[in-house]
Amino acid sequence: MRLQPSAIHLDLDGRPLPNRHEMWVIRDVARIGVRLEQDKPLGLTVLLGLDVIHRFDTDASRSVAGGTQYGHLLLGQQMFIQNDVITYKPCPRPGERVEPAPVTIVDLLVESEFPEASGMGPRLRAAGYSLHWVRPERVPSIELNGGQLVIEHHNGRPTQFHTGSGRNLQVLVKKQL
Repeated sequence: MRLQPSAIHLDLDGRPLPNRHEMWVIRDVARIGVRLEQDKPLGLTVLLGLDVIHRFDTDASRSVAGGTQYGHLLLGQQMFIQNDVITYKPCPRPGERVEPAPVTIVDLLVESEFPEASGMGPRLRAAGYSLHWVRPERVPSIELNGGQLVIEHHNGRPTQFHTGSGRNLQVLVKKQL
């Protein structure tokens, strides 16, 4: 079955990932709630309280008589999945998507040697990236070609890095080799 609203998967920094429109399977129904298991890829299991489920609708176009039954669970809470941790926020109306909290990315002024001195450069190169300092106006074209701003956890917060100022301002980007 599909959840409405569908679960929102978040990256390590709390930014939403592309919607997966994943399927869930009902494993158990009891007085305390409904146990769901994510069909793929993580196979997470969750117990939804009966008060969270607003309505169940069958999906007759996909169901097979005497076989697998498909449907939609209209929920009163938005499910967020970050790593293997599931959290919830109430929906204003059943089935209505709730956006995750905005993520604040710290912009840190560093010396151009910072990526090497901090160990970030060797670690990212070992992961298959090349690093480059570029002018901020070049970032959109770099992103079109598969590059991205380097955003790392620094002092427990998502951080992007820049060096210089004014006409000499440059930001750190990475590109998969």
